[in-house]
Amino acid sequence: MSISQPSNRLAVFIVLLLAYLLIAGGTARAQPEPKPEGSPDKAAEIKILIKQRREALKTILDLLVAQARTGRGVDLHSVFKTQGELLRATLDLDESPEARMEALRDQLKIAQEFAKLTEAGLEIGRVSQVDALRAKVVVLEARIELLREELKAKPGK
Repeated sequence: MSISQPSNRLAVFIVLLLAYLLIAGGTARAQPEPKPEGSPDKAAEIKILIKQRREALKTILDLLVAQARTGRGVDLHSVFKTQGELLRATLDLDESPEARMEALRDQLKIAQEFAKLTEAGLEIGRVSQVDALRAKVVVLEARIELLREELKAKPGK
């Protein structure tokens, strides 16, 4: 599915972005970029960049899901790609197991919601069976990574 009029894409994106920012209440995404302290520490800089990438991907995914929820056409391949990139960015972070599990739970919830939307779209003929299955695969990948993270957090069991 895609928006039929290219000239409306920018307007739709701006409206969704503004709505998202109003709903989110100017969370951490709107704060200035953190800078590593002291001497240029490459590892700290990489961690900051990975966090920024994850936040940008999360915002993109939230906007795409909100757009799908309103019934507007969404490029499903873009959603699937963003979900995969967000999963990898989350796994790239060297945070505490609890923080990683919380981020993975959040991703799983979004993936499940989007899978429900694609399943509904399949039932009315607006989404292909392949795309509905891709949405299911994203849910399975997020769940697998969450379970792996939970296993790592419970050593000796």
